[in-house]
Amino acid sequence: MFIVMKTAGVRSLSTLNWTIACAFLNYLTNNIINEDLYKITLDIFNRYLKKEFFNTSMICLSQSLNVYNTVVIIIFNNAEKVLNYINNLREALVEEFHQLYTEEKENLMILNCLEELEHNNAKKYNMLLDEKFKILVEYLKNTMKLEIDRLRDINFQFGEDQMASVEEKHQYANSIKGKLAPAIIQWKKQLTTSNFERFVSSLCENLARTFESYVFSKKYHQLGAIFLDKEIRSIVTFLQTLSNINVKRLFSRLSQVCEMLTLETQEEIQEVYEINPGELTTEDVKRIIKARSDFKP
Repeated sequence: MFIVMKTAGVRSLSTLNWTIACAFLNYLTNNIINEDLYKITLDIFNRYLKKEFFNTSMICLSQSLNVYNTVVIIIFNNAEKVLNYINNLREALVEEFHQLYTEEKENLMILNCLEELEHNNAKKYNMLLDEKFKILVEYLKNTMKLEIDRLRDINFQFGEDQMASVEEKHQYANSIKGKLAPAIIQWKKQLTTSNFERFVSSLCENLARTFESYVFSKKYHQLGAIFLDKEIRSIVTFLQTLSNINVKRLFSRLSQVCEMLTLETQEEIQEVYEINPGELTTEDVKRIIKARSDFKP
């Protein structure tokens, strides 16, 4: 009878410990990481990622403001480090609980809790980083507004006799690259590899949208469209050298718009669209045709 009672007591203690372990993991996931740690990370972003800090004398795409830029870089890198710490925590807990619990059912439940801890938080923090990089890029882009806005000053309605002078006067791609090339070195050097890829991806998506809005606001002759296409290609090629992400994919819609603008006739534009619509719609095609002021009505 004593043996039976003792055995029952051990089983009760084991069940209690296992219950406590699950409760601990639940508290760790929902309270400490999902709420407290996430709130601290979010508060830091909200405090320092403000539009008023991004100007030509503080945080910007510049070689001369490394100190201010570094503050922002540290914030992004530390936010990403949370994911590493969570993964290390999961691995340590897996090892500990394997030693405490040997039954398959207990192990399975514990492992599921630990996988959920890592998976849910990885998703949450990755979404946070993506969101904040979009804000960062928008603010940084405003610090090179002068270079980007020069596209609005170009008259793309010109003939063959003006081509050389237009190319010499408006070196749009060189202006963009000249601003980005030296400034991007610090961001590439100090951001973690994955954060720099997020940075480049957000930058390219933002620039593609901005360029497209400007492109559709202009009128073109064929040679002007060819000049535009050449300049955009030059910028995309430069951006592709910055990281291993597929930059051309992020500019695929804009590149298709620029290429179709260079075609000889309205009919050719329609034919190309029917063969390969890509990311364009019929409304986009109408806008492209309308942008070509040298087409005969």
